Amino acid sequence: PSHDTLHIRAKELKSIHLFNATGQVVGKVEKAQKDLMEISVQNLPEGLYSILICTQEGQLSKKILLNK
Repeated sequence: PSHDTLHIRAKELKSIHLFNATGQVVGKVEKAQKDLMEISVQNLPEGLYSILICTQEGQLSKKILLNK
């Protein structure tokens, strides 16, 4: 579970997109230049979200549960 901040660590990050249950983009980081990125979820309501992480090697999609 996540509370206020998502910490994403991956080599050669390109972008990160956070989607709500209806598929709307509620957070994103484009042109990520670090191997560790943070996304604030402080203003988002509790619930289930999907995150799409894009790297030089491909894409990864995961579910995230926000509990506050």
